[in-house]
Amino acid sequence: PHKAPVPPPHAIKARAVINKARSHNVHVMVETGTCLGEMARKCSKRFTQIWTIELSETLAAEAARRLVRRRNVRVLCGESSGLLPQILAAIREPVVFWLDAHYSGGVTARGATECPLERELQIIAEHVCHDHIILIDDVGLMGSGDYPSLERVCELARRINPRYRIEVR
Repeated sequence: PHKAPVPPPHAIKARAVINKARSHNVHVMVETGTCLGEMARKCSKRFTQIWTIELSETLAAEAARRLVRRRNVRVLCGESSGLLPQILAAIREPVVFWLDAHYSGGVTARGATECPLERELQIIAEHVCHDHIILIDDVGLMGSGDYPSLERVCELARRINPRYRIEVR
C-alpha cells in the first residue's frame, strides 16, 4: 500500500512562512486553522499583525490563552468563510496567508465541509489587494474527500493573480 508522505516538522513550516514574508516585505499574516496557536506563536516576532481563525471553541480558547502576551496576535473562533471577509475588510496591504483549516480527526473541528480551502481562496480573490503570498498546508491531501484538486487550487490562485508563481513542495 502507498503511504502518505510524512509532513515536515512544524518549525520548518513556520520558517517557510517567515522567509516568504521577509523576502516579499509583508507584515500581516492571516492563518486559518489555529489549532493550539503554534504557527502564530512562532511567527509573532516577524509580523506586526497576525489574525488566526480556529473553528473549535476549545482549541481557540487554549490558543488565545497561550498567545495572550502576544499583543499583535488575534485569535478568532468561527468558520474561516465567515471571518475572513471581516478580517480582510480592515486590511489594505499584501498578506501572508497560511491556509490550514481542515478536519484532521482527533480534537480538530469539522465545519460544513472537511476542507474550506476553495471558499477561502474565493474570498481572498475578492480582496482589494492581489499581491498576497498564499501558503497552503497538506497539499498531499488535494483531491481527496472534500479537498479541491491541485488543478482547482491552481485555477483559483490564478484568478487572484494571474502572475502568481505556484510551487508545490
